Amino acid sequence: MKFHQLNITEYLSITDEQLQYLVDLLNDPEYTLELLKEQLDKIISYGKKAANGQGELLKLYDIELSENLNEIHEADGGFKLKIKITDDIKGYDSYKLVYIDENGQTEDAIELTQNGDYLEGTLEHLSMYALVGSKTENIPSTGDNIIFYISMLGLSIVGLIGTGLYTRKKKFN
Repeated sequence: MKFHQLNITEYLSITDEQLQYLVDLLNDPEYTLELLKEQLDKIISYGKKAANGQGELLKLYDIELSENLNEIHEADGGFKLKIKITDDIKGYDSYKLVYIDENGQTEDAIELTQNGDYLEGTLEHLSMYALVGSKTENIPSTGDNIIFYISMLGLSIVGLIGTGLYTRKKKFN
């Protein structure tokens, strides 16, 4: 019989209370709340670095799978992933997962496709990933007709001056 266990840790949502629970659970003087906070901050900085220039960091996942307590990192055909689009990650035009290695270095991003209320994609291997969302910039067309309006203003001024000069010349003649 095979026993599978899937663990997904979402680092951006970890609270101080959860870290303290982990410190208490480990009951090891080497693992203090301060040390775990420092490690968490380092991981979050990796996620921010991964998102830099690609969009906004939305989530930071560590995805692990084990079979009979042995970690599985790769599988033929990869791992199909489906992420629910929750309110906190809605409203982006595109989404991608950026792989982050243990040294904080990033590799190519995996484009996710939107399928209803879910994001879907295939991971070649399991590890730490930053979910990054980006929006297409829609530049408002506020100045599209500005040249036309300036031209019309110029013509109006020329017309007023011309009319004034014509009226003045006619008055004195």
